[in-house]
Amino acid sequence: MTTEHPNLSEMPRMPEEYELTATLFRTKYRSQMCVVFPRLLSSWPACQRWAQRSHLEAALGGPQASVRVQTSPNNRVFNAVYHRSADTDVVTVASMLNATLYAQNGRVGAVPTGATQDVARRLYCKLSLSATLTADMGALPKGVFGEPKGLGPAVAGETTFWVGSAGVVTPLHFDHCHTVIAQIVGRKRVIVSPLSDSEHLYPFSVADGAARTSRVDLHAWMAGDRMQREAFPDVAHARLLQCVIEPGDVVYIPPGWYVRASSGPRVGGRRVTGGRWRAVRGGRPCDQWCAVVMATG
Repeated sequence: MTTEHPNLSEMPRMPEEYELTATLFRTKYRSQMCVVFPRLLSSWPACQRWAQRSHLEAALGGPQASVRVQTSPNNRVFNAVYHRSADTDVVTVASMLNATLYAQNGRVGAVPTGATQDVARRLYCKLSLSATLTADMGALPKGVFGEPKGLGPAVAGETTFWVGSAGVVTPLHFDHCHTVIAQIVGRKRVIVSPLSDSEHLYPFSVADGAARTSRVDLHAWMAGDRMQREAFPDVAHARLLQCVIEPGDVVYIPPGWYVRASSGPRVGGRRVTGGRWRAVRGGRPCDQWCAVVMATG
């Protein structure tokens, strides 16, 4: 059986040497097309500092501080929309880092002796940005993506910090806001599909409890899984774009586009750690900028 996808192609990528201006972005990409801006954020201090365990532990309140983490029933796929009571747990910062950035010896940092139980469970962790983490982040080109404002728990898509384990998958889903994914450490594979192809991607209804998420296991479908291909044949008609992003790279995704992201254990033949940043801007739903800072092991 044919693997991958008949309509899979590479996402547009700006040349290595380019000047990203507000006019270029607005006329060619905004609300129209996904695009990779290579090495746009390579000067951010986070690209170096977030590989240092002591720096992250201090920035997150110390190794014994408590953090709430997202868990996964199958230890691989993490729901894009999850329920706090059923899909979360509370662990220490040290345990969270053991299971995420430091789960693989010799990559970002070694796991302390006796931490094997932490390593066995994959986690996602969403936290508010501390002053230290914020200081590690530079700025996006002024006037291009908009300036973050009105940040806070009451604002949808407030700026937050994510840490995740290698091997985790965010399933095919869409957001109502403009999204900027910025890779901080390592590599990540991103697959997108335009909103106009939603009819081919079998979205759940709100009543199903998984709003904005596709029923399709895209990885299994692209690998030739017979059950997936028989249950969801129209996926073959959807247009898919893919990219692998590295430290400093930025991906822009317009509102309503479906996106699936995967981190390690291998992307393009290499283990990955990764991060992403989305900045939030107020306004009508299609004008909102939603942003996250994320690092995965």
